[in-house]
Amino acid sequence: MLVKINKKWNMQKNILWMGFDFDNKLIEDIKKGLEKHRCEFSFWMPDRAIYDFDLVILNLPRYSDWNVKKLKERREEFNIFLKAGKILVCVLAKPREFKDVSGIPYHNYEWLPFGYELYNSLHIANGEVIIPDRSSEVGRLFKDLMSFKLMWEADILRPLSYYTWKKMETIAFNNAKLPVSFIITLKKEEGGGKVVFIPRLNESEKEKIKGFHIALVNKALQLFKYEKRGPISLTPTPDWLSEWKCYNEDQILKQKELIEKQLQEFHEVKRVLFEKGVNLVPSVALIFRKLGYNVSEKENLGREDIEISHNSWKGLVEVKSIESENKRIDKAHVSQALSHLLLYPENERENLKCIIVVNWDIAKPPFQRRKFKDIFTGSALELINAGKVCVLSSLQLWKIYNTILQNGSEELKNRIREKIASTSGIFSTEDS
Repeated sequence: MLVKINKKWNMQKNILWMGFDFDNKLIEDIKKGLEKHRCEFSFWMPDRAIYDFDLVILNLPRYSDWNVKKLKERREEFNIFLKAGKILVCVLAKPREFKDVSGIPYHNYEWLPFGYELYNSLHIANGEVIIPDRSSEVGRLFKDLMSFKLMWEADILRPLSYYTWKKMETIAFNNAKLPVSFIITLKKEEGGGKVVFIPRLNESEKEKIKGFHIALVNKALQLFKYEKRGPISLTPTPDWLSEWKCYNEDQILKQKELIEKQLQEFHEVKRVLFEKGVNLVPSVALIFRKLGYNVSEKENLGREDIEISHNSWKGLVEVKSIESENKRIDKAHVSQALSHLLLYPENERENLKCIIVVNWDIAKPPFQRRKFKDIFTGSALELINAGKVCVLSSLQLWKIYNTILQNGSEELKNRIREKIASTSGIFSTEDS
């Protein structure tokens, strides 16, 4: 069936959020703020076709590793969506460390599998990369949406390899050498759809998250520039179809969502066994949340990686990773972790606990690695004991998580929390 795309872009739009773990209240608040439009939220995949929507906001980090196949299986729907002149906003992953051709380390946003596929295929085949100037229309629309400053060089079409740190300033805190936010626009003959790549929102307050997404939709819709074009071969899903349910469909969909959400959490937890650097922090934070702590990630603020708290007790967590068997945790590593205590007022330090989490010998399976106590130098162990630092291995955290799954009682969580608070030295479990 041929359907002509002939409606004006200032009418009601169908908007889809994919891969965002919003609670019901936040979803309802966003819907109220965008009541003119029809908003749908899907933790994984929508039941309707992607091309039924006018604007899709895709959280790329949710679709990394094993579950990227879910996106790739529906790639053709994304192609039809973009050829209909619509807009796809992709949120990039957190910054990670890379090395340039000279071996000098720098930080930039990681290309997740589907993001790289979108960029590579659209840019090479039928798209143009637009780097907006601060005074350009795109710059004006998007520069106020982030919690950090965006700076651009010029409105010129160049491949990403053209840009270097000498020619382009990017976001203030990560010193990236490539532009971190840009737009791929399909050529006019290809439909003119747009893919907008933006950094993740560095924010945890729900009120600010709500405001960000409402502003993002309102401003992204301004990028629509309707072009009269020929018919597009697609069959939209009728609105009334959602009212026609198969037997037990709602119950099965809820079960599916819960199972997929749990499987995703399992995968995130297992990352503590092989991840390194800043990518290790979210998995460690997840396990501490499972233990009943209030958790705040702070690695982008030049502070400790994670702050955990329970009642009046507070812990400052530094996450370390060792790739090579030739390396060890030395006194300097421990001193860095202890230095975070100095950022707090002296009268608060009595209730602060320094915690170090280490993933070591990453290339090997956990049970082929060195004994955990052997990765510390003698001077490091002396300072750990003197500073009353609690040291946990990534394997211990993984075991703690599984113990909680088996027996998630508050009594058990409280015993583990008390042991972490009282440990000075290497944490021990009955089977570690």
